[in-house]
Amino acid sequence: MNFSSEQNHHELILQCQVHGIKSFNYTNPGKLVVSRDSTQTQAYVSVHQSQVGPQSNFSNAQVTGRISFDAGSKRYIRIVWTDLSEDLKGNYTCRVYSVNNELIASKHLTVRLRPIGPDFQAKPHVIQIGLTKRLDVSCALTDYKSLNMSKVGSLDIFKVQNGYECLFARVWTMAGKLFTSGLNELFVTGVIENDYAQCVASWMNPSEDVAGEYLCRVSAVGVKGDPVFFNSKVNVTWELPSEETLLKRFNEMIARQDELVEQEKEGDENLQEAVLILNTTDKRQCRNPTSCDDIYFTLNPGQHLVRVEPEDGLGPINVLCDVVGRREVYTVFQKRFNGKVDFYRNFHDYENGFGSVDSEFWLGLKNIRRLLIQNGDKNQLRVDMSVMGTDLNYTRIYPTFSIGPPEEYRLTVSGLYDRGFGMSSNSHKPFSTYDRGLTHVASRHNRGAGWWFPEDHGYVNLNGVWGVPGKPYSIFWWELRQDLNFILEKTEMKFRRNK
Repeated sequence: MNFSSEQNHHELILQCQVHGIKSFNYTNPGKLVVSRDSTQTQAYVSVHQSQVGPQSNFSNAQVTGRISFDAGSKRYIRIVWTDLSEDLKGNYTCRVYSVNNELIASKHLTVRLRPIGPDFQAKPHVIQIGLTKRLDVSCALTDYKSLNMSKVGSLDIFKVQNGYECLFARVWTMAGKLFTSGLNELFVTGVIENDYAQCVASWMNPSEDVAGEYLCRVSAVGVKGDPVFFNSKVNVTWELPSEETLLKRFNEMIARQDELVEQEKEGDENLQEAVLILNTTDKRQCRNPTSCDDIYFTLNPGQHLVRVEPEDGLGPINVLCDVVGRREVYTVFQKRFNGKVDFYRNFHDYENGFGSVDSEFWLGLKNIRRLLIQNGDKNQLRVDMSVMGTDLNYTRIYPTFSIGPPEEYRLTVSGLYDRGFGMSSNSHKPFSTYDRGLTHVASRHNRGAGWWFPEDHGYVNLNGVWGVPGKPYSIFWWELRQDLNFILEKTEMKFRRNK
């Protein structure tokens, strides 16, 4: 008989098979039973149950099998779990019984499960303040092709704090080359090879602010070309060394005093630091990026919700970062595509923002200006547009873009020749709504929006009424076509720092 286990990706298979009857002194097997040693669960197939098939009380398992008196037939029982969990590990036994229910033979098997996804661990798990020399947080993926992955794109290590994930370290491949990146206080190493990938973040002399919950995220490509993601978590804690530990360390340093002067000096400094930390702790927070420009190395191309914290100290902002390419990341401050958010708003709403960054939204003049000023007002404006009912798409980039101070938030754009029919017609104009500025222009029956309107109404209105053609309050860009029926379905306004 043969009793074996096999793990494939998210599947565990146990199979017990009887190859012949000679080994059983020509006694016909009448029943095959597989049981879990630590519980009463079992599955069996019997010649007496051949019409109704195998019987089982294993949870979430698919059981197949066959047994008969035909010498040439296959006698086996097979158990398959597709939802793997730690409680499947342990000892199993397969027993062969005769038709008279006498035990003929048995075989034992110990099931050990390979990790599903990355092996994520911290060494040590507990930081002893002042005594721990080094902390390594390691995320490794071994034999990933057995997990139906054809290629690993990146391994990312995040720290979870205040409900947000801060990217600390990353290893990824691009155009066949390996890259690593991480925060300044980290030492990051990594590798992505044929069937092995690893990212390690290391701290020297870690303090208590390093402790917390860490997340490893693997981004890969499946054998069928589909995206595959794995996550794993580990917790790092910290503790103050006990007086006993400190005393032991002190005695060790005294014993080495005559050996190496440098070692004594280093040990004494560590002891002083440990004693000092008994009464003082530093509660630093996980830092957010200051702008979308800071996260180009952490995110794949596409749009991502990011919590940024400008250097002005006025608090964080949730923004939509559009990663176009390496070192080319835009902050999206206006987005429209389905008309579900009403853009006919008062000045207060346009100043503070409305909508949601995962839908249609306006980031808010205050927030836009905070982010622009942080870049020294050296920014470029990009506008992406799609025409309603067509496959026409347009992009306009103004190399110079800034917004003035309250109360007017006056617009400045330049550097692109748009024949005076684009946003150059709005440059140097204050922002107006139906209750502030050029109220008659922004009114519902005129332009119906908040915008940098000139007295003559201008040639661009991206905040107008969505989906309505031929009206002065339609969404249009006159330079594209001098026709109010040529309306825009999708618009995105975004900026980035000039390099």
